[in-house]
Amino acid sequence: MANPKIKKFQKPNSAERERLDLMQEECAEVIQICSKIKRFGYDDTKPGQNFTNRQRLEEELGHVLNMLEMMVRRKDIEPDMVEQSKKTKSANIYMWLTSR
Repeated sequence: MANPKIKKFQKPNSAERERLDLMQEECAEVIQICSKIKRFGYDDTKPGQNFTNRQRLEEELGHVLNMLEMMVRRKDIEPDMVEQSKKTKSANIYMWLTSR
């Protein structure tokens, strides 16, 4: 007989998988533009485009925030846990970021 106290793993349903896929894609795009900024600078413009790397980063971060809000609305994640993690991270890196 199975132990009722042990929670069985439940794979994400198709809608949850779709939201995870979208979040993953948006995060990958942020990583890509961060690499471009490190190589070419914030104000560089990719040939054939009208947007600077800074503007592209702002756009992609907006996409990530959109996905974050969607995942909160759909109860995939808890906003209080996200906020607590943000505060913890901020406290942990504060001294490194403000010393420069």
